Amino acid sequence: MRHTTHRALSALAALTFACAPAPPSRVPQRVETVVVVGAGVAGLVAARSLSRAGIPVVVLEARDRVGGRLHTASVGPARVDVGGAWIHGVVDNPVAESFEAFGLEARPHPWAIASGFDAVSRTTLDSGEISRLESNVESWFLGLEDQRAELGPDASMADGIERFVTRLDDPTEARRTQAFLRGIVELEAAGPIEELSLRDTFTESGFAGGDHLPVGGYGGFVEALAEGLDVRLGHEVVRVEHGVDGASVHTRDGSRFDASHVVVTVPLGVLRAETIVFDPPLTEAKREALDRLRMGSLEKVVLVFDEKHWSFDREILLHVSERPGEHPAFFDLSDDAGAPTIAVLYAGAYARQAQAELSDRELVDRALEALSAALGRSLPEPSHTHVTRWASDPFARGSYGYALPGGSRADYAVLAEPLPGARVLFAGEHTFFPYRSTVTGAFLSGLREAARLGGAPLEGF
Repeated sequence: MRHTTHRALSALAALTFACAPAPPSRVPQRVETVVVVGAGVAGLVAARSLSRAGIPVVVLEARDRVGGRLHTASVGPARVDVGGAWIHGVVDNPVAESFEAFGLEARPHPWAIASGFDAVSRTTLDSGEISRLESNVESWFLGLEDQRAELGPDASMADGIERFVTRLDDPTEARRTQAFLRGIVELEAAGPIEELSLRDTFTESGFAGGDHLPVGGYGGFVEALAEGLDVRLGHEVVRVEHGVDGASVHTRDGSRFDASHVVVTVPLGVLRAETIVFDPPLTEAKREALDRLRMGSLEKVVLVFDEKHWSFDREILLHVSERPGEHPAFFDLSDDAGAPTIAVLYAGAYARQAQAELSDRELVDRALEALSAALGRSLPEPSHTHVTRWASDPFARGSYGYALPGGSRADYAVLAEPLPGARVLFAGEHTFFPYRSTVTGAFLSGLREAARLGGAPLEGF
C-alpha cells in the first residue's frame, strides 16, 4: 500500500538501491516440526519454503481467509485490492519473479497526475501549477539529507516539510506544496507527518522497473503461495510457550499445537497490542523497539459506478482539501478493476480521526462530495462502495509500521531476532527494514526465517 507521483518516485529512487538479504544464522537445534502463526505473505512464504524442504509445517490463521493485509475483494462488478495493491518495482524483485513462476501477470502502472483541485480556493490546477508542485516535491526529496543534518535525529517529517515550504515566496504555492507533501509522505509511510521520523523515513531500498498492478489482484498470488499447505483457518493464537525442548502454540478455542519451532508473522500492531502472550516473555530489547515503532493507518474508499464520469485513465486526481490529509489523491482503477472505479486513499492523522468518528456512509459521502467538486459536477450515487478499516481490524490493527522520531532501522532488526533459545522466530514487513511496509518485505522476511530452519528455495529462485 505505498504510492507517490512518478517524479517524486524518481527522486526517491536516486536515494535508494536494491539489496539482497544477508543469509541468517541457522538455529542450533534439529528442526522437526514448525508452526507458523499467520497466513499473510510472510507466513505463507515461510511455510512454503519449509514444506518444499520436507519439514512438517502447520499454518494457524485467525481469519477465515489467507492473505492477511492482502485482500482482493468484489465490490459489485469490480475486483479491487482493498489492502496491498502494487508491486513496487519489478527488476530483481522476488515478488515479481514469483508472479512469473506461478504464471501470473502484472501490468505497468505509471502514476501520473491528470488534474488537480484546490478545495480551499475552489480552483482547478492547470498543468503549469501541477508541474511546479511536482518540481517542489522533487526538490524536497533531493534535499532530505540536508534536512536531516540540519534538524537532527529527533526531527519529524513535519519539521522537514515546514523547513522547505517556508522558503517558498508564494503563500498559495507554499500551502499547496505542504498539502501535496503531506499526502505523498503519509500515503507512503501511513503515519502522521508529525509522528514520522525524518531520519528514518524514505531510507529504504527500492527496485527499478516502476509500479505494477497484479492482473486480477493479489488474490491469485496468495492462493498460489497457499496451495498444498496445511493452513488452519479460524485459529486465533493467544499464547506461545517455548523452552529447551521445543514450543507449544495455544489458540483461543483451547487447541494446542506442539512443534520444535514457531515462526510468528502477525503484524506489528498485533505485537504491540500484546494479544499474544509469550512465555517466557518478549525480551526487553524487543519491547523497547515496539515502543519506538507505530502501526500506521492507510485506508481506502472505493467507489464503483455504472458508467465512467471522468476523463482520465489509470491516473491520479490531486486533491488539496480544507482538512489536512483528507483525500489527497483519487486513483482511477477502472481498467484494472473491470468496472468504472475510483479509489480514494487517505492516511496519517486524518485517517485516524475519520475512522474513529465517521460511519462508512459518511466516509463515502465525503469522498463523493470531494470528487464531485474536483470534477466540477455532481456525481450520481455509486452503484457499489467499499470502505476499509484496517486500523480497527483486530488481526491487523493498522496498515504497516513506521518509526517515531528517535526510532531507527535498528529497531526493525531487533524485531527480526529470534527469542533466546531460538525456538520462536519472527517475520513480517516490520522485521525487514530494507523493504518495510511492502509485500516484498514480508516475502523476504518469510524466506529469511525459513532459511534459519533449513527451508528450500521457492519457485523462480
